[in-house]
Amino acid sequence: MGNNLDNGFGHENKRQQKGLKCPPLSGFNHLAIYLRWAYEKGFILDEVFKKEPRLKPAMEGKGDLREVIADSSYLKGRMQSYYFTEEFKNFSEWFYQDYCGCVDDYAENYFGTERYNSDKFQDEAYLFVPYNEEYYRGLSKYIDDNWENKPPKLSGESIGREKLDDIRKTIREKTETEVVLIRIENGQTSLTGSKIGGYPYWPAEMEYPVDSNGNKLVLLAQINFTDIRYGKLPDKGLLQFFVAFDDVLGLEKEKGYKVVYHENIDSGITEDDVKNRGIQSNVDLKEEFFMFPTELALPLSFSVQKDYLKERNDGFDKIASRILKEKYGYNCRDLWKFLSTEDYNYLSKDDPEHEHKMFGYPFFTQKDPRTYLDSEGKYDTLLFQLDSEYNEDFGGTEIGDGGVINFFINGKDLENLNFEDVLYWWDCF
Repeated sequence: MGNNLDNGFGHENKRQQKGLKCPPLSGFNHLAIYLRWAYEKGFILDEVFKKEPRLKPAMEGKGDLREVIADSSYLKGRMQSYYFTEEFKNFSEWFYQDYCGCVDDYAENYFGTERYNSDKFQDEAYLFVPYNEEYYRGLSKYIDDNWENKPPKLSGESIGREKLDDIRKTIREKTETEVVLIRIENGQTSLTGSKIGGYPYWPAEMEYPVDSNGNKLVLLAQINFTDIRYGKLPDKGLLQFFVAFDDVLGLEKEKGYKVVYHENIDSGITEDDVKNRGIQSNVDLKEEFFMFPTELALPLSFSVQKDYLKERNDGFDKIASRILKEKYGYNCRDLWKFLSTEDYNYLSKDDPEHEHKMFGYPFFTQKDPRTYLDSEGKYDTLLFQLDSEYNEDFGGTEIGDGGVINFFINGKDLENLNFEDVLYWWDCF
């Protein structure tokens, strides 16, 4: 069969639900234009015209093509990729992944940016563009350009290793920064040492962090700054990351996590002192706390290195696409949809399988949560990242299904050693 590329009734529902004062059938404008373009190029299968005899006359201007698409018991208001020849079917499945770009770009050019963003259109300006020959010619040019400059992805062709190497080199040069990389070791931990899991150092006079139900949080990670010696961090003290004892590690829950900094360490406090206060570790809870990244307490080591945008980082696709366009003239809107699978994989061939770190570029399996949780750009610094890692010696770490944990902080708060306002997030595949 094929993919459902578009459904005019979905656009019509927007018109009706929002009470938009645009003509009926506006939701079928783009379907009609795309099908007419394909017909004029000879890309529609004869079977489609047999199934819907009214279609060809409407393509040739005898009646409103949109009405036929909406009314047809065969088309059912939809455009399916199996209407087309094999080559155009593959093109359409690629093109329609990002097709809204053409209707939105045209609408903004037609109305001007100010009107395009006006309350009248309610983010649906494309439905207000008059359906006429001018519109057909405008969008046809967009389809023409994409058809004539089809991406290597569709044919599996390579753009060449020389260009790919240049992209990688250019990205490294443009995005290089310092990072504190963290390595999880297989060994013994101490109460005040840098580690994942285990018992936290905790002074007797301090109130221990609890969740909204009064349950004690569990130590996720502890970093002793004497192990790092890095300019953005103090020379001494302990930084601790706590999470709730539940099946989502406290995510999006009130008091579901806590970051604590101890400037001074009392060497007289022992692990028994901590246990006697009823504080438990992930090791104690491993039989019932299956979501915790590890069942062990594992020591950490650190190294200051160079970091740069990688394929797994947000922003990589955007800068690589810009390089392809500016340096090589490729019309690349989306790197994954443009490059062949082999070329795309080549760009990330030297990337590490996992990255535990402080600072540098964060990694997400889904989307950077700051795009919707931090509209003001407050949390501009990656304070700590724990990734999923497979390790034959100690099992490694597992966050959900191959996920990653991030803690973000404002750079000024970090300078002032204020860890009260930190953004915590984790996601997985």
